[in-house]
Amino acid sequence: MPPRKKMTKATKEGLAPAVFSDKAPAPKPAGYVFGRPTSYDPSYCQLAIDLGREGKSRTYIAGTIGVARQTLDNWASANPDFFNALEVAKALEQIWWEDAGQEGMKTQGFGQSIWSRNMAARFREDWTDRHEVTGANGGPVKFQDISGVSEEELRHLAAAGVGRVGSEGVSQT
Repeated sequence: MPPRKKMTKATKEGLAPAVFSDKAPAPKPAGYVFGRPTSYDPSYCQLAIDLGREGKSRTYIAGTIGVARQTLDNWASANPDFFNALEVAKALEQIWWEDAGQEGMKTQGFGQSIWSRNMAARFREDWTDRHEVTGANGGPVKFQDISGVSEEELRHLAAAGVGRVGSEGVSQT
C-alpha cells in the first residue's frame, strides 16, 4: 500500500470549516432536492417500447439513451410508467426474437442451436431448459438410505407411490 501523503496546509484550511467543524450544517430551504437531478424524461417510455419492438435489450436501450443499465432500473423504481414501458419492451423484444426464429427455421443454414441458446439467455422464464425440483411445500427433496432394502421391498415402495426409486436411493415426493 503506498504511503499516505501529508495534507497540505491549504487543503486542511479548505476542509477545516466543512469537515472539522462542530457546527451543524445550515438547513436546506423548503423544496430543496438532495442529490443530482435526474436525467429521466417521460419520452423514454416510448423510446424503450420502440426499441423493444425491434428486439433490442435493456442494455441496448440504456446505451441508446446514454445511461448505465442500473440507471434504467433506478428510473423504473421511481417511475411506474417507465417500469411498465420496460415490461412492454421486454415482451415486444421476445416477440421479435420468436418471430425471427420462426422465419429462420424456414431458411437453410439457420443456426437453431445458437438461436435457442440466445432465447434461453434472454428469456429465462419462458425458454430455460433447467427446472428446479423441490420437495413437499417447496422444501428440499428428502432422500432415504436404502442400502439395506431388498429389491422386492424397493418394488413394493415404488408401487405404493412412496417416491421415486433410483441409484441414489428413494426420494420422497
